[in-house]
Amino acid sequence: MSDKKQAYEKQNKQDFDDYTDRIHAALDEIEKNRNLKATLTQVFELTGIHRNTLRERDFPNRRLLEVKKKRKVEDELDKKPKKNQLQELESQLDNAKNELIYWFSKHETIEAELSQMEMKFLREKDALEFYKNALQTERDKSQKYQTEVDRLKDLLREI
Repeated sequence: MSDKKQAYEKQNKQDFDDYTDRIHAALDEIEKNRNLKATLTQVFELTGIHRNTLRERDFPNRRLLEVKKKRKVEDELDKKPKKNQLQELESQLDNAKNELIYWFSKHETIEAELSQMEMKFLREKDALEFYKNALQTERDKSQKYQTEVDRLKDLLREI
């Protein structure tokens, strides 16, 4: 008899899990499809589960209440006058235009600064080349003078 009891318990558990899955699927379908009413009757029809089985469970009622609240909020948002929506869209467009103008002027400013920095860089590069050449010329002169001084020192020693 214990085996029979376990078999019944196993079957009951399996039925319970199957019904739970079917209820969740029906509730998901009701949430997705606004043409289906958010009522227990609709869940009965979608699942084929007896209404007393559904009433014993608490979560379908809570979930249906959530769906009803969500639909009510969506309906209130849809009732918003079209004029307000148009004004809101125009406001967003104006904001986008202002932002575009801001970024365009910022771009122009940065481009001008870049141009100035490039010119400054070229001037400094030219100055660097000039001073490198001048330094090399002075080093060459210095070396030439040093060799002349060395030659004159040698001449003085000979005398």
